[in-house]
Amino acid sequence: MNLLNNAILKVPTPVNEPVYSFAPGTPERDLLKAAIDEISSKKVEIPLIIGGKEVRTGKMGKIVMPHDHQHVLGEYHIAGEKEINMAIDAAMDAKEAGLTCVGKSVPRSSSRRPNCFLANIVT
Repeated sequence: MNLLNNAILKVPTPVNEPVYSFAPGTPERDLLKAAIDEISSKKVEIPLIIGGKEVRTGKMGKIVMPHDHQHVLGEYHIAGEKEINMAIDAAMDAKEAGLTCVGKSVPRSSSRRPNCFLANIVT
């Protein structure tokens, strides 16, 4: 038996974002080129984030442009066994904090859950 036989559904018409051509001479292409030039001129260092804290290992990997592998955009820290174990411990702590939150009668699907979750970690 279908429970929606008597339903009157009004689904809104989907609206997509504008599609840009990025053709030569367009403002979109000029903005894109400017953004690529800005990113290309800088080098970044990306640390690991474990338990909300930055962790730097000193063992680095390179971040390169997809179309120019000789151009290095930055470096990232590579996790070793120690950092992996730290991440596992942080995940288990977060799990416990989340379970405590659920114990306070906040449903898992509730939009309030993240706030409760963060409150448990901070306190």
